[in-house]
Amino acid sequence: MARRRLRAGKSDAAATPALLGVAGANLSHASAIRTIDLIAQPLAILDGKQRISFPNFAFCRSFGVPRDEIIGRPLSAIGDRRLDTSRVHDFLDLIRVHGTVVEDYEIEVEIAPLGSRVLLLSGRPIDATVSKETLVAIDDITERRRAEMALIAAKWRSDRASLGKSRILAAASHDLRQPLQTLNLMRGVLAKKIKDKEGLQLIRQLNKTSEVMLGMLDTLLEINQLEAGIVNPQEVEFPINSLLVSIESAEDWTTGTRR
Repeated sequence: MARRRLRAGKSDAAATPALLGVAGANLSHASAIRTIDLIAQPLAILDGKQRISFPNFAFCRSFGVPRDEIIGRPLSAIGDRRLDTSRVHDFLDLIRVHGTVVEDYEIEVEIAPLGSRVLLLSGRPIDATVSKETLVAIDDITERRRAEMALIAAKWRSDRASLGKSRILAAASHDLRQPLQTLNLMRGVLAKKIKDKEGLQLIRQLNKTSEVMLGMLDTLLEINQLEAGIVNPQEVEFPINSLLVSIESAEDWTTGTRR
């Protein structure tokens, strides 16, 4: 018989603690059984010997086994003994021996043909019945765990890329500033030697170009610091005209436009 993936809707998974408290409610045992059978999450009632006395429809569907083949069998024997692990036995012992309510007890099992699955087991003793019964809920969180691991891996890659970019920019800052500083010194020497009007105009434009280059480098480093969270942006008002004029001047020189 085909085996189907364990599933539980968000509302069912979130309601597990309430479901496990059904024994404490003012419901008859028969009413509780009918209620449990309507729940979309896999649930099973175990008797005093930890054999399944009632599996709900979702439990039977998830393990691909008819109800009459499950009743009377140990939980660990279901589905080719796929739940026959030390973790499952420890989970049941916590409930049986200590009478403990156990929630979100994580196990990992191999379920053919689905492979490795991560399950959360929750359970509690049912005191309202004559025999010592236990209500067990199963939630398959495999896809959730995979999504969490994918997010962790993506963040690690992002952090690593950001660190690499920061190192490159730090090195670029040092390597680029050195020739720019040298260029500024040479420009100062050159300005003292040139006397004609056209040459001085070129020197002044060279000064502006050098300032633009330094400004671009500073902006690049500031953007990197913003992305790395080193500095926090603050909104302020400032006169934008001078910025636009400097951009226009730089563009005019690049394109050869004269005004």
